[in-house]
Amino acid sequence: MHPDPTPDPTPDPTPDPIPAPRAGPDAAARPGAESRTPRRTLRLGCGMMAAAALGMLATVLVAYPYAPHFSLPAQVAAHLLLPVAAGVFKLGYVVRLAAHHALGNHVAG
Repeated sequence: MHPDPTPDPTPDPTPDPIPAPRAGPDAAARPGAESRTPRRTLRLGCGMMAAAALGMLATVLVAYPYAPHFSLPAQVAAHLLLPVAAGVFKLGYVVRLAAHHALGNHVAG
């Protein structure tokens, strides 16, 4: 019993099911993915600000009140890292503002 070699000329009337979500660079086209990326960016910005604030606190403590307890290279490194931490804080703030803008919260500051 061999199958009939001629194909059925009538197409299948049932539509294809909804395609499965795709992974990769076009994954943002999935439903619900629009709100995931800005929220992740908001967490990243807040995390950057928190880490930079802790870094600034540590560098200020090493560079000023507890300076006699640290070596000269450690004090120099603390003085050099203070503006770097401040820059990371500012960058985190900008990332946070961009995430709020993407979420539609235009009054966040």
